[in-house]
Amino acid sequence: MLADPRHRRGHEPIQRDRADPEPKRGKRSVKRYEALFILNTAGAEESVPEIIDRITAGIQELGGKVLQVQKMDKRPFARTPNRKVTSGYYVNFELEGPVELAVKLPHHFDFDPGVYRVLVTKAEKKAEPAVGVAEA
Repeated sequence: MLADPRHRRGHEPIQRDRADPEPKRGKRSVKRYEALFILNTAGAEESVPEIIDRITAGIQELGGKVLQVQKMDKRPFARTPNRKVTSGYYVNFELEGPVELAVKLPHHFDFDPGVYRVLVTKAEKKAEPAVGVAEA
């Protein structure tokens, strides 16, 4: 008796008659991110450019675009849970890419021996100088 169409309740007819079940999505938005990589050089300073090239290729593989690379320096860690690694070479990347890039980027380098840690944050917008009214 409940299978009879006259006994339907709720919004079933409205939902069933909906023409497009999936909403249309516009262009994928491109966001700006900063990614801080701590490299595990393990005493091999000459391998830093090779690791940076590998990271740049990985970012491009995920659909991102590297805008700027800032090589910081090798710094000791304040606390080391792993006594084998006591310092790391810090490199900051400014990049653009789809929203999924911020999630996929750290996982992409999980098993890379040259990358110790990855921190991805949304880049802050550049502050534009305010145009003020001149006082008389």
